[in-house]
Amino acid sequence: MHDVIARQTWLIQSHGGLLQATYDYDVSNFNGGELLWEGREEPVNLLSRLLRFSQFQGWTPVDLIVRCPSGELLLRLRRPPAVAARAIIIYSGDNQLLGRCRRRMCLWGRRFDLVDPENRLVFQMRSGQRKDFQITADKKTLGRFCRHWRGWRTELFATADDYRLELADDVSDNVDLCRLLTAAALSADILLRR
Repeated sequence: MHDVIARQTWLIQSHGGLLQATYDYDVSNFNGGELLWEGREEPVNLLSRLLRFSQFQGWTPVDLIVRCPSGELLLRLRRPPAVAARAIIIYSGDNQLLGRCRRRMCLWGRRFDLVDPENRLVFQMRSGQRKDFQITADKKTLGRFCRHWRGWRTELFATADDYRLELADDVSDNVDLCRLLTAAALSADILLRR
């Protein structure tokens, strides 16, 4: 597991089709394309499926399971059904609460806070008007999460976004923090699709 974390730059591919109502992601090595993790959501019920294609997409529950290609459960991301659900709850593979990724209202740009189970801030993700986030904790940069350009032909006809998650050099030694960074990146994409 630690050799997977040691890579500094990951590509997060969102698999969205024109009529796809579930959240599906692949996390791979940015340079080599080797699949590291995959996130899949079970098929949703009819009401949730209909709401996800409307302006009420943020009201539907989300239950995303992140696994290694070998099948080992790494993370579980959940959003409860609610009218104003601005948070994704993050669990470990053994169903222990790791924290919450909360969307914060800002006058300029976007901001996400990842808090631990005791509601203490772990790190923040901030951006301007673009989907280019700086990830910081205590005024120290942990990494960057930004949209990955795939070319005109792909961008014109695709409905899903790809992201690049770049980790700072000293972050890759902390396996738990890397899992939280990945969970926060997936949570940000889910919360931005509202």
